[in-house]
Amino acid sequence: MKIHPCERVAIVGPSGCGKSTIVGLFQKIWEPSEGGIYTPSFVFPNNEKDSIGIPLSEIEAKHLRNKVSLVSQSPQLFNESVASNIRYGSPIISDEAVRNAAKAANVHEVIMGLRGGYGCVIGGGGDTGSDGENKGSGSGCLSGGEMQRVQIARALARVQAAGGAEVLILDECTSALDAENEGKVMDAIRGIVHGAGSVTVIIVTHKISVMQLCDRIIVLGDGSVQEEGSFEGLMSRRGVFASLVSGGEFMG
Repeated sequence: MKIHPCERVAIVGPSGCGKSTIVGLFQKIWEPSEGGIYTPSFVFPNNEKDSIGIPLSEIEAKHLRNKVSLVSQSPQLFNESVASNIRYGSPIISDEAVRNAAKAANVHEVIMGLRGGYGCVIGGGGDTGSDGENKGSGSGCLSGGEMQRVQIARALARVQAAGGAEVLILDECTSALDAENEGKVMDAIRGIVHGAGSVTVIIVTHKISVMQLCDRIIVLGDGSVQEEGSFEGLMSRRGVFASLVSGGEFMG
């Protein structure tokens, strides 16, 4: 598998094929048992190995994770103010940058409706029910979908910060939401994909509408890359991807 800088890539496949494992490997949560993962020079500047890429095994985990911004399946927020939650990982960004990230994540108006606005204390572990409501402690002022958008705002703030993240990963970030909240998160994702500029965007998803936003789709199965290409190209090929779509593995 090869992902080019500034590319928008969807990683898809049947449940259990290893999509989220790839996300964990890229963050050095786990180390590969064989083979290797290589990354370009943005995570390790001024390196003579730039032309071939640098093995992740040679990169300090903290340095790597400073260059990667992740939105996970469930909102991971803290018992802090909205502003502090958005700033987490990028503590020096300005109030204006916090608000800009919230606007890009389609959650600014929600925040302004809270008592205290960006100073409102939220938090809680992040389990979302089928109704899109967050079940974590201290989360009564925001629904699960709204908290997910705060998490997206945090990821965007890290991307927009000086010297910040250069890879944005969205790992099934609409999977636990109801239709209304999913639509609002989708609006945020569209804005990310269309406005990411020099950022590489990797999206793990079962959503066809998200796949169609990407430059390329990588299809996993049986421990390997089965197919890759644009949505239209993969559908016209009538191979593994088209079979997964027609078989109902992916959602609209």
